[in-house]
This record gives sequence, structure tokens and C-alpha cells, in this order.
Amino acid sequence: MGRSESIKAKWAEPEFRAKMIAARQRNAAQMAEIARRRWDDPAMRARMSQRRAEFDRYISKQGYVVLRYQHDHPLASRHGELLEHRAVLYAKIGPGPHPCHWCGKQREWGGPGGIHADHLDTDRQNNDPENLVPSCKKCNGDRGKKVI
Repeated sequence: MGRSESIKAKWAEPEFRAKMIAARQRNAAQMAEIARRRWDDPAMRARMSQRRAEFDRYISKQGYVVLRYQHDHPLASRHGELLEHRAVLYAKIGPGPHPCHWCGKQREWGGPGGIHADHLDTDRQNNDPENLVPSCKKCNGDRGKKVI
């Protein structure tokens, strides 16, 4: 009997199979616990976010610059992603509330009715702080429509 046949024969034994499955489950649980403990450490999280943020960004389908691994930023998604223009505007004006640049209505960050970071020159990748202003959803959307 070759090696693969002997392994198959051992796995066919219910006791051996149960023992091996239990060992795999213990190992997976231990690895998950180690990863969770590392991630729960604020210093480790900050180092990981800082290192990864230096090089990890991409352009979304909509043409916006997206930053990854921003887990500690208040505007980041639960996956740690953050639109760069929102991060830049947040750094410029702070947590809020703030008036819409166009209509003056007070808005907070977050939620569908919250602050939208509006590009004055409509260039989605020009995230210069002077090019970004707080806007409400309606004003931001209306600026994108062409007036006939």
C-alpha cells in the first residue's frame, strides 16, 4: 500500500477523522484569537494603518481616490476604506456641524443627509484642501446636473 492509500485508510477511520477535525478546529480558533488580540491592540492597529496607508490607495469606478486601512479614522467604512477627499475635508474643517457651502444648511458628518465633500473644480482626483468645501447632498448633486 502506497503512502496516499495509507492516509486515505486512516481518514476512513472515524476516530482518526474526528481527532484530526478537532485539531484543525482548535488550530483555527487559536489563530483567530491571536489575530483578534493583535488587532485589538491600539498601538498595533495604528502601526498597521500607518504602514499600509502610505502605499495602499486605488481609484474607484466613480473616479475617486480611495484610501485603504484607515480603520481609526472616524469617517472610514467598517472595512477601513475612506474616500480621500472626505479625509482631506475632515482634516481641514473638523468634526462639525458645518454649513453647506452653497445653501448654508447645517450638516453633520455621516449618514445620507450628512456632509458631502464637494470639489469646486469638479475634478474628482483634485483633493487639494482649497478645492474642497462642505456641501449637503442636494446641493452637491444639483451641481453635477447640467442646466439647459
